[in-house]
Amino acid sequence: AKQALYVLDVWDEGRWILPVERETEPATKPPLFTWLVVAFSVPFGRPTELSCRLPSVVAAIALTWLVFIIGRERWSTSVGVAAAWVLATAHTAARLAIHVRPDMVLTLLTTAALFALHRLERGRGRGMIGLFWIATCLSILAKGPPGPLVIGAALLVLSASREWRRLFRERLLSPWMMALIVPPLPAPSRPSKM
Repeated sequence: AKQALYVLDVWDEGRWILPVERETEPATKPPLFTWLVVAFSVPFGRPTELSCRLPSVVAAIALTWLVFIIGRERWSTSVGVAAAWVLATAHTAARLAIHVRPDMVLTLLTTAALFALHRLERGRGRGMIGLFWIATCLSILAKGPPGPLVIGAALLVLSASREWRRLFRERLLSPWMMALIVPPLPAPSRPSKM
């Protein structure tokens, strides 16, 4: 209900950055899921139960497709089908796919970042550095720190390989990508005139 209350606040009051619950309590979740629900609500003319569930459903379908692609590219088509089938029929995944919660969107985004790493490892890096950083940044907007923590843990495990350390240092930590991570320095303050 909390996510739906955020959607209603954005829809009715226009509080896009920090929606509130019951007009008093600020949001405890980042706004990406709320924004997606509002976008899915536009064709209906208002938020509905279906539009509140659609971001999770679409994320679950996209996640299943990504798992299939990863399985197919790393091993074989039959492994990709089996992996996607196991994911799609898993009780927890099926439940999260219809809940009004950001969990499935977060799972899709972290998997997209890992998919980008998979493609970089395979030498199919066209657009993958951008996908990695966009998915990582959006995962923060989906649920806060859990997304980057999962991605960071994967990078830590992969860093045991010399090849991955080189790839990470040379491609993922390029200076323009570091600009996305490091906040700008504050402007120097000027003394006030009295």
